[in-house]
Amino acid sequence: MSTETQDLLQDAAGLLDRLRADIDDEKALQALRQAVLALIERCQEDVEQTVSLPRAESDSGTVFNDRILIQGLQLTLTELQHLLSCLAGDPGEDPRAESYRLARPCNWYAAIHNGLRSCAAVLMAAYVWEATAWPDGPLSITFVSVVCARFASFSNTVLASSAFFSGAVWAAIAAIIPVFLVMPATASYAMLCLTISVPMLIGGLATRTPALAARAASFSNFFPYLIGLDNHSRINEAEWFNTVFALLSGLGFGVLVFRYVFPFQLTRFYRNFRLDLLSDLRLIGRNRRSMTEAVWVGRIVLGMEQLIAHTKATSSGSNDRWLHAAFSMMTVGRNLLQIQAYRGQNSLPENARAILSRLCQSFASPFTGPEALELQSRDALESFSTMETVETNSNLRLLLSSITGCLIIISSELGRRNDILEGT
Repeated sequence: MSTETQDLLQDAAGLLDRLRADIDDEKALQALRQAVLALIERCQEDVEQTVSLPRAESDSGTVFNDRILIQGLQLTLTELQHLLSCLAGDPGEDPRAESYRLARPCNWYAAIHNGLRSCAAVLMAAYVWEATAWPDGPLSITFVSVVCARFASFSNTVLASSAFFSGAVWAAIAAIIPVFLVMPATASYAMLCLTISVPMLIGGLATRTPALAARAASFSNFFPYLIGLDNHSRINEAEWFNTVFALLSGLGFGVLVFRYVFPFQLTRFYRNFRLDLLSDLRLIGRNRRSMTEAVWVGRIVLGMEQLIAHTKATSSGSNDRWLHAAFSMMTVGRNLLQIQAYRGQNSLPENARAILSRLCQSFASPFTGPEALELQSRDALESFSTMETVETNSNLRLLLSSITGCLIIISSELGRRNDILEGT
């Protein structure tokens, strides 16, 4: 590595060290954006310098490796510049633009499970109502439906619905004081407001605490309902107990349904997550337009969210390995997508396009193992390194070095142990 490249990397590292301290200050953020732009310009100048060097000097592996490294750094800094511009509210950057949004692919597997789970829950609750002729049975069925509809989209439905149930329990406990002590003793509106304002204030403050948000939301929803506020009457004791029982039984039954009907299983999640990623990777190899970078990254992020949500209370080495494997797969897929983009450029020679086509076909085949993919990636890497050394056109040399950088990353990631690719 040359001295100029080392200085550039050190300056980039220093800029990243400033990021955490400067990102919250408006003036410092503007200075940071200018520093990033200056580094991007330096990267561009250094890349052009490596191409313009005399052939005797540019043939050395150091110059070629420096160019690949600087091109990768320039791409990273460009993405950082877009991010900082969005944070600064730059009119030239639209943070709501579709290109910056992660796609959230439809999870038909979870949708079918949630549909069957909700159907079973409502039918079982209706059967209890039919068998017992319970007058408040429809109210209980309503609360079962509320739980199924409210938490079907959550990553960890069991934890979310359990917290919602506990919030309803606290609402029932807090409602005892105004229902049994305050409202029968006085009709004063001021006393009623004083009685219910304290619990509602606590519930509102708790909603701003992430660890208590689900419980607080449930508490704030059901506490006024259980008081039974009315202008001309108050809820009687028998009606209150029936309402509380219908509420808690409905919510509790919904929690049990989420826990025992199609429960989350880590081994099944691993299997489905792996099959989905391998299928999407094959779509990238086939150059399907539906598999964009946003869809690819969004699929992996969604799976990682589910894994973390269900296993955050446990420490498992296998979970850490799978998270690292998911990041590795994300990197492979993003670079393969970039190769597909380079492959479509008209300036790319036919022999180079043929090499990339064979590599993409290997990724598209379900019968190609990780060892074969790594071997073919390294063969393609050697071929492009050789082509770059004999190429005289500067623009084409830049393109070949960009492709070589992608191949270096892909072959390096494939050379590491990956639970997703190996199916372990």
